[in-house]
Amino acid sequence: IEWSDLESFHVKPTILPSACQLLDYNGNVIAASGSCQLEVAHRSLKANLPFEIVGSSKASLLGVQACKFLNFVQRVLSLSPADASASQDTDFRMQLNAIINRYHCVFEGMGTLPYTYKILLKPNATPVVHAPRRVPAPLKDHLKQQLQDLQDQGVISKVTEPTDWVSSMVCVKKPSGELRICIDPKDLNRNIMREHYPIPKREELTSEM
Repeated sequence: IEWSDLESFHVKPTILPSACQLLDYNGNVIAASGSCQLEVAHRSLKANLPFEIVGSSKASLLGVQACKFLNFVQRVLSLSPADASASQDTDFRMQLNAIINRYHCVFEGMGTLPYTYKILLKPNATPVVHAPRRVPAPLKDHLKQQLQDLQDQGVISKVTEPTDWVSSMVCVKKPSGELRICIDPKDLNRNIMREHYPIPKREELTSEM
């Protein structure tokens, strides 16, 4: 909890020595000047929770367990729970459809980038051509059809002329009967010029907001 939030209370809690070390998501230590116990209420739920007291530049936060206890968040492990009753399942499907209708653009298309991305290679990159891996005879027709479907959807494009880089492909039959197609571009990955984007810290985002 932030000092300024604590000072705004009419009844001040007892300040105790800090009980733990606080770290941000980058592993940096967040200095705490003490700890206290506060009663937190949300609707009909109440809890007496421990808080670490931090400087005025930090935002007040609740922990994961406290948020779960107070019903601020709920962990969803399945989109169609088999043990739910009929009414629960109906409510769940209505909520799910509402989310899909509200954010319909997220569930449409293949999720491609709105521009053409060009991969830049290192100046000393040496092209590597891998030999094609053998495909089991029972999977050939299915593989050919799935590659054609990906080509029709614009996910891949057919190459008919010599190319400098060729990655090996492997296909595995999934329990559902569909094929999982994978490539192994390890040599290409070693020669790509990486783009580095530092992740901003919480303090930086807070100051910009």
